[in-house]
Amino acid sequence: MSGVRLISMSGQRFLRIGEVAARTGLSERMIRHYERLGLIAPHRSSAGQRLYDAPTLLALAKVRLLKKAGMPLERIERWLSNPMDAQGLIEAHLDFLRNEMDRLAAAIALLKDIDAEIARDGGTGVDHLARIIAAEDDAANEERARVFFEKHFSKKQHDEWRQMTERLRTVVDPHEYDDAWRALIAEIKQALPLDPSSRRAQALLARWEELLAPFRQVASPEQQELARKMWRNVDEWGAQARQPATKEVMDFVSAAYAAKQNMS
Repeated sequence: MSGVRLISMSGQRFLRIGEVAARTGLSERMIRHYERLGLIAPHRSSAGQRLYDAPTLLALAKVRLLKKAGMPLERIERWLSNPMDAQGLIEAHLDFLRNEMDRLAAAIALLKDIDAEIARDGGTGVDHLARIIAAEDDAANEERARVFFEKHFSKKQHDEWRQMTERLRTVVDPHEYDDAWRALIAEIKQALPLDPSSRRAQALLARWEELLAPFRQVASPEQQELARKMWRNVDEWGAQARQPATKEVMDFVSAAYAAKQNMS
């Protein structure tokens, strides 16, 4: 550390905040902000000066790296206060970024489509404005989805659910499995309204249970109950969850289950 003055206390070496700012390129204000959020915890001298040792600088480096990767500070704070292994943290943020990429790609495609329609038809048009408003509503739905999943999943459940999905991948092809669910849900939507006790309704329910079988094979009873709770509240998920199911679909499945029990 050429040109940097080190302070020694109890055999340890520390940097002052100004020296940390000079070395990292972060402003002193931002470093103090990270401290207020609880992301870093510098030591204090007898005179009350902030002192930064190697572990604190490492924590600061992690925060800066994750921030540069696009992770919001509130997410960094939550994960650092409930430590995950490095691989789990990276995988979770990769999932987050992939969802953001999908969302941005969809938004870009929509705006290009609207722009092309305006260029072709002229003017703004009520329909065009309505579609822009709907796209803005999707952003609000994403926040609803985040709040919903954080409300229903604890940190421990997040980790266990991720492990369960890894086990599920050894049983089914994830893309084929997802496509099968989407196809079945689309068929149910097209069939509604439908008498839940009818032959077609019960056939759809049988396919639903068949698709559930691999999940039940790898999921714990607690995870299965959590899944049932989530599906019952699918209307609260928001757009970010990107699930094709709707409350009407889930109401139909519940009614079909009840009809099946009454017929047995």
